[in-house]
Amino acid sequence: MKHARKTVKILGSTLILLTSLSAWAEGPQCSQIFSSQVRFTIKEDGVTAKEVDVFRKVVDDLNSHLGSLITPQNAEILVYKKHSSPAANPFQKTVVAGVHYKRTHNNKEYLKTPNFSVPILAHEYGHLIFMENYGRVEPRWTEAIESYQEVKILRAKRASLQNENNQLSDKANSFKIKNEPVPAEITDRMVAVAREIQELQQKDQELMTKFYQVWDNNTAYNEFFADVVAVMYTGKSDSVSKAVAFATDLQNTRNKKFMKQSAQQRDFENHRDHDVDMEGHNFFSISRDDIWDSYLASPTYRKEKATVMMEAVFAAVAKENSYKIDHPEIKFEDNWKMYNKRLSDAIEAEMSARGIQKLK
Repeated sequence: MKHARKTVKILGSTLILLTSLSAWAEGPQCSQIFSSQVRFTIKEDGVTAKEVDVFRKVVDDLNSHLGSLITPQNAEILVYKKHSSPAANPFQKTVVAGVHYKRTHNNKEYLKTPNFSVPILAHEYGHLIFMENYGRVEPRWTEAIESYQEVKILRAKRASLQNENNQLSDKANSFKIKNEPVPAEITDRMVAVAREIQELQQKDQELMTKFYQVWDNNTAYNEFFADVVAVMYTGKSDSVSKAVAFATDLQNTRNKKFMKQSAQQRDFENHRDHDVDMEGHNFFSISRDDIWDSYLASPTYRKEKATVMMEAVFAAVAKENSYKIDHPEIKFEDNWKMYNKRLSDAIEAEMSARGIQKLK
């Protein structure tokens, strides 16, 4: 087995860690040799080699159990000593990872234990796994990402044109103040620039409409898959919910309800009687309960069938995500039971097709 080359340098340095196979949580060593490069970039002083190695192992373990799925290409983990907002960026293929996650309450800083950082990283890296692979089976996802990237270019160009327009306006005003005619080259250029800005605005709107038609129908599925990745990795049904719930009482009033709902509905057990929250992170709470009771509750399944289950869950989530994109008229908020049942049924079908039977 190849071992990782671990180096840690100064703030802002990039660590190129050659990832190797590690044992899955409660799982066996794999005979296959896995090798890829994931960049770990230290973004804050105080991060140690040991702390980076914890994150490296999470990435190793997840990558080693993807089976036929593709590992995120050119992924980068941005490592902070303390950070307040974990995130995965599908456009830059980056994950923000904090050794400690911090919250502020009454001007005092509170830090989460590093134990919460493992399921959080697994969750965020799960987003990259899903998005890397979903684009390979759903062209509209790739097109949506490309649309967003094009919008960024268009907006930069529009900002430049707006700046030019302001300068032209100032020049025109300088002539008007002196009661002198504005030169034709200035007025003609102002008309041309205004027309270009209008065209860019229209193109921007078209591209963003195309983007949101996919993005708005992706969030709930993406969050479900990422939560499954984290729970499969840790082997604990409440690993994500506890990480979310830790700072509930430290949130401002606006966020308290969301945090409590997330803590409750992202626990993979014991929430069938609760109302379903339409927010994307929490929407598939019933399906979370189903997949735990039916498959993930088994240490044997998690130990021996992790790779196959990962493939099955991705296939089911991808299929259902595309169904939702095909049917934007069937709203989440009006059909939450149907969508949860569809996802649970799809997971059961994909598991069964791979020889994995329900526990109960």
